[in-house]
Amino acid sequence: MVKKTKWGNSHRFVVVQQDGAEVAISYTTCLDGKPDSRKKFIAVCRLIVHKDLHRWKVKQIIEPKSESMLRCVESGTLVDFEDAQVDHKPPLTFSVIVKAFIQARKLDTGGVVFMTDKDGMEILADEELSKDFREFHKDMAVLRILSKTANLKGASKGRIAPTKNDGTLENFQLR
Repeated sequence: MVKKTKWGNSHRFVVVQQDGAEVAISYTTCLDGKPDSRKKFIAVCRLIVHKDLHRWKVKQIIEPKSESMLRCVESGTLVDFEDAQVDHKPPLTFSVIVKAFIQARKLDTGGVVFMTDKDGMEILADEELSKDFREFHKDMAVLRILSKTANLKGASKGRIAPTKNDGTLENFQLR
């Protein structure tokens, strides 16, 4: 079954179990098999900050009478609330913030325990880890409003996938 999320701005796939319980699933997981722990952690981190981002978006409303217009920082045009998207301004994209959190905490995402909430959404079992990420995100995020079109144009720019030629200093002897 396909349902709107509780925030109403996107859809999710839901499996209804025999006992009536609903479990949200990812269509990419259905196609590709079990998601890797890092992707799962990133998805759950998005849920952790979703309400904060929504509250921030509401505060950006320009036209108090219409209660629905926001200005796209890329084009300068007014955008309806539903079409406006909260973007993490590069270089501190959401993915970069999550990666920095993982590295700062020396977190093994394979060891992170997830559970399902009453709405069938996966959440972190460790509430402290959830709170820590929310605070980390609050300290790091630089947000802006973009139209859907502007956000889609720039989406790939913010995702810098690691390559086999990238290196780290983790096994490097510092002097």
